Amino acid sequence: GALISLCLDLMLLEQGSSLAIVMRQMWEKFGKNRMGYTLADFEQFLLEGTGSEKELYGFLEKIVRGREDLLPYLEQQLSTVGISLQKEPNPDLLTADFGIRISESKEVFDVHPESQAYQLVMIRDLVESIGGLEESRLQGNTKSEITINLIRGGRKLSVKLHAENVGFFPVFKLQKFSN
Repeated sequence: GALISLCLDLMLLEQGSSLAIVMRQMWEKFGKNRMGYTLADFEQFLLEGTGSEKELYGFLEKIVRGREDLLPYLEQQLSTVGISLQKEPNPDLLTADFGIRISESKEVFDVHPESQAYQLVMIRDLVESIGGLEESRLQGNTKSEITINLIRGGRKLSVKLHAENVGFFPVFKLQKFSN
């Protein structure tokens, strides 16, 4: 939601408006008068701010109502204000190659849905130990295997996973264009 709002704000800024202005207008017409409004009402205010029906409705249909990837739109909108989005591999090997994110307390809090781990590891599993991770790092991550010893609901489990070298959960950084 926040990234969609950012894209909308940047679309509006390009036309001399902003999401803050649109929201203030919505408040004046609806909030102040304690009136409800529809999505169509909100879209009409956005349209007045962007001035481009094709661009706005294309964005809303593909991103908000649809399932199209937001990243290209975000990159394009950021470029209008001189910012690029840099994608880098996640420095954590367990995260990048096996698709598992764990907290400092060793609890699994995310598993990438396209990873092998998604079928074997669950959110809230507690990682007791990981065997083979250092070897995997030294082998350059090719065809490496790790064994994760987990505690799930008081039961101990052992799961073997193969490095997928896909680059799960990349890190994104904003960078200002150089002049």
